[in-house]
Amino acid sequence: MNRVIVAVLLMTASGLLRADVEVTFKGVLFGVSETAFTEKNPGFRCRTTDIRFKASSDRNCTVYGKPEHNYQRPKLEAGTFAGVAANIDAAFFEDKLASVHVYVFATDFEDVLRALLDRFGKPDSLENMIVKNRMGAEFQNVVALWKRGDVILKAERFGSDLTESLVSYQTTWGIEEFKKRRDPQRGKAASDM
Repeated sequence: MNRVIVAVLLMTASGLLRADVEVTFKGVLFGVSETAFTEKNPGFRCRTTDIRFKASSDRNCTVYGKPEHNYQRPKLEAGTFAGVAANIDAAFFEDKLASVHVYVFATDFEDVLRALLDRFGKPDSLENMIVKNRMGAEFQNVVALWKRGDVILKAERFGSDLTESLVSYQTTWGIEEFKKRRDPQRGKAASDM
């Protein structure tokens, strides 16, 4: 883990900034249709988002490549990101690719971060923080953030738990659409007390 922090700091110190790099996901621009996305990524399976989660998207395309254990090969060839096994969820609003969430084993985070640095250069922000497990053990978390055009790319060493890292691509218009859809649901929940 210290190697990642040192590598990121060296990249930051050297001033390598690639703000001109267009943000794509597996060769697809954000804002493309579901059809265009799946033509380029045929291993993904698409479906209408469950009504309970409509604030997050209209439709989702997913691939589950993470095996049960990190030493096993990816379940599906399409289920990789930066050369490592990944579960990937692409979300669409009004038939436009709005966001992608990539889940990889935390043990693969260094490889993923290195690939992101190679592609996008110096992050716009970098945070190192301590997270604790339920027993009080401390772990070094890293959160790198890039802003390129209307896409925000975020890589977190520890996502929802200490075994999984998260890389998220979110369009600014997708974030606004999510907020617009979520706010009426919040009001409804608050009035049901």
